[in-house]
Formats: sequence, structure tokens, C-alpha cells
Amino acid sequence: MIGSLEKSDRVRLGRLREGQVAKALTEQCNLCFEDSSHDEDCTNKIDRWLVRDGKRYGVQIKVRESGKDLLFELVDRFYGLDDPRNKAGRDLVQGSAEIYAVLVDKDTVVMIPTEIAKKIIDEALADVRQHGWTSENISGKMYRWNVHGEKIELKVQKDPRDHRDKLMAFIPVGVFEHQQQLETYKVHLPRKWH
Repeated sequence: MIGSLEKSDRVRLGRLREGQVAKALTEQCNLCFEDSSHDEDCTNKIDRWLVRDGKRYGVQIKVRESGKDLLFELVDRFYGLDDPRNKAGRDLVQGSAEIYAVLVDKDTVVMIPTEIAKKIIDEALADVRQHGWTSENISGKMYRWNVHGEKIELKVQKDPRDHRDKLMAFIPVGVFEHQQQLETYKVHLPRKWH
């Protein structure tokens, strides 16, 4: 599992798979992607630029190893809601990508507007602030929220490498589909990552 690898190996494999996804979307789905600069990738979390109708849109590309929902790291080091010691997560909070593209299974890429994901997450966080977590136990804190029959979750969970608390959001693809804010593409990717 890529999440258990050292950071340099995760970054190398992640960039390789991002490139494979972008190449497949370009060659098989007739989308036009341009590479981002090193600074755009590291600072703004833009992995590629999607060129569409004469405009460039920053895209963050992710690969899910398990689960078919969209996963967002909101807080990398979580001490509590609104705690000043919290370290912002790499997804959405630090980035300025306008589109989030996720390989959700071996041959399906979904693309959603990041502003819609941010809105959903902000609403869920506001509910947690107002009403508290729906579940708190030894395994962590969780907030569950149903939207259009789909279960959205905010979870405080341990990082698999160093066991620090992180705040994650899990949003099912169906939420975006129901809002007609989802693009779905079938692709054939190399099975090997290296």
C-alpha cells in the first residue's frame, strides 16, 4: 500500500501514477493536459493543467487504493477543531486546483469542481462545530452526514506511518453525481506503477 511507504517513495510513485492518469485521459478521452511547474505542484498542489475552451484549469490528480469515495486530507496534524496548532492538510486547504481528478477504481477517473467539495466540507465542519461529533470512541472521532442518500464522513484517524491524528473527509462520488457536478471517464492504465 502506497500510504505505508517512505515519503520520497510515495511522492515518486504518486507522480508516476498521476502522469499515467493524465496520459490516459489525454490519449483515450481526448482531454488536453499540460504539465505544471515544480512550484505549481509543490506550492499550489496543481499536478496538471486541463486546457478546455481556451482556458486553463488547475487539476489535482489522486489515486484511491481502496474505497470509491473521494478522500480529502483536511488537517495533517489535528489537535482539535480550530486549534491553532493544527497543520493544514495537502488537499483543498493548501491547494488552488479548480478540479479534483480521482482514479476511484482500476479504470474509472472522476473529475469534480473543488469548490463544490469545499462547500460540502465547510457545511459538515460547521455542523460539527454546532452539534459536535456524531461518534467519539477509542478509534477516534467521526461525523456522519447524509446528503442525497449518500453518507459523507469527517474522520479523525491515525496516520499509518507515524500515528499522528489527521482530519479526513470522505465524500461518495454519488453526491457530485446527484448535483450534476461530476465527469466520469473510463481509462486503461498500466497495471504496474513502476
